[in-house]
Parts: sequence; structure tokens; C-alpha cells
Amino acid sequence: MIQTTAPIEEAVAPLDSLVQTKSTLLHESGQASIEFILTVIFTLAISLLFIALAINTTKGFLAHYATFMASRTYLTYEVSNKEAGTNINAAKAAAKEALDRYELPALGIDDSNFKIISDGSEVFTGATLTFEQLLSPLSVIANGVNATFHSESFLGKEPLRTQCVNSICEAMTGTQTCSPENVLTLMDNGC
Repeated sequence: MIQTTAPIEEAVAPLDSLVQTKSTLLHESGQASIEFILTVIFTLAISLLFIALAINTTKGFLAHYATFMASRTYLTYEVSNKEAGTNINAAKAAAKEALDRYELPALGIDDSNFKIISDGSEVFTGATLTFEQLLSPLSVIANGVNATFHSESFLGKEPLRTQCVNSICEAMTGTQTCSPENVLTLMDNGC
């Protein structure tokens, strides 16, 4: 067994020579923290923008579906054997009720610009809804501007039964009023 007489302190290198210190300039202190903060702020801003766009898109789809259902209600609603004006007004009221079932104001959608369009042509008969939503919650990105959403559903209104009876009556008898003895059953393609 060999015995050394050198003290342990001399065998181990001093710690100061093993640790290298990084030389930093005075203007570089905190640079990593500032870069991290700026990166986090930019990432959050982009994330909030995409979330706001996703929420607006979802609200738009819901408003469009509600408009479609209101238009569909208007298309098919009829009060049996009433005159045309009464039926049209009842169909408009039923369409507004169908839109109200979706509770759009609870989502911040103003449904006061809901309109039934019925100008007499079957092509442009239906419902429209126009509303505004904030484009982005960050005023830096969109400067607090509102986006205008417009939803329309033109399905066309089916002829009313009274209109069908009158047109068939006119085709068969030459007048739009038929007496009970003139009532005929005809097979046709709807009216």
C-alpha cells in the first residue's frame, strides 16, 4: 500500500477554475426577459384574434341557421282557407317567432334588422338578418371596428291554398270564385 503525504486540498483543483463566468455587457441585462414578454404578448394577441374570429364565425352560422328556419317557416306557414293578406301576415309573424326561438340577443346578436322579403316574385321571397359584431377584442388590431354580418335565405313562398283554388277555378270556369256546385277535384303539380 502506497501512502501519499500530499494534502487533499492540493489534489483537487480549485472550483474557481472549473466555473467559467459569462461576461455580459451592461446593456444586455434583462434582454431574455424582454424577449420572452414580447413573445408572450404577441402570441396572446394572435390567439385572442383567432378566438374572436372563431366566435364571430360561430355566431354568424347560428344567425344564418335561424334566418333559414324563419324563412322556411314563412315558406310553409298557412292559416287554413283564409284570404291571402291574412295568411301572409300570419306567416310573417310565425317566421319572427321561429327566429326568436334561437334567442340571438342572448349571444349579443341584435335581431331588430330581421326582415321578410316578399316582393311578389318567388325568386326573392324569404328572410334577411343584418347585425354587427366587434371584429376584434383588441383595439390595436381592428381599432374597435364592428363587422357587419348579413344573412339571407330566399326559399320562395309556396302558393296559398286559396290562391290555388282561385287559379283552378279560373281555369275551369273563367272566374275566380267558385260555388260549391262547381267544386271539382283535379290532380295537378301543386297549383
